[in-house]
Amino acid sequence: MEDAAAWYEIQSNPEVVRYLDWPLRDAKESLEHLKHRTQHTVLLQAGDFLALAIESEGIVVGDVSLHLRDVRNRRVEMGWVLNPAHSGRGYATEAAAAVATFAFEHLNAHEITAVIRPGNERSIALATRLGFVGEPEEMLLTRERFDSRPALAYLTNETEATTGPVPIVWPQPTVS
Repeated sequence: MEDAAAWYEIQSNPEVVRYLDWPLRDAKESLEHLKHRTQHTVLLQAGDFLALAIESEGIVVGDVSLHLRDVRNRRVEMGWVLNPAHSGRGYATEAAAAVATFAFEHLNAHEITAVIRPGNERSIALATRLGFVGEPEEMLLTRERFDSRPALAYLTNETEATTGPVPIVWPQPTVS
């Protein structure tokens, strides 16, 4: 996989993994993790997961993910990880805002949670910029809060033309 070296750089960085439930990985373990992570493309049932790459100049610098937590209540959890060498440039903010927009507009999510370890000030600040509220262990974002914050970033037709359609399935509510 062409992104393996960039992903390994992220996963082998102690500064990154100290805030995640990930171990430091060697190159082989990182490649296996990347292969596993990129196979998740459908959100159908609780526990399903989708990760989208954050790229800069064609290089993977991180990812943003959605985890389907509750189908009935349409609740998803969002996470993000970024190579610290690329922080401070708005990449994570832009990607997370685009995924939140996607979750609310296309998946019809009612709320998005973010679980952030206390002390991870950059992630707490990012979540706050997006409109999340609460304690780091479980911050909450509703559509109303997200829509009322200052505009940050949105998926555009140009982005869609470049990346193509996103293959995601979400259970549609049954009409009785």
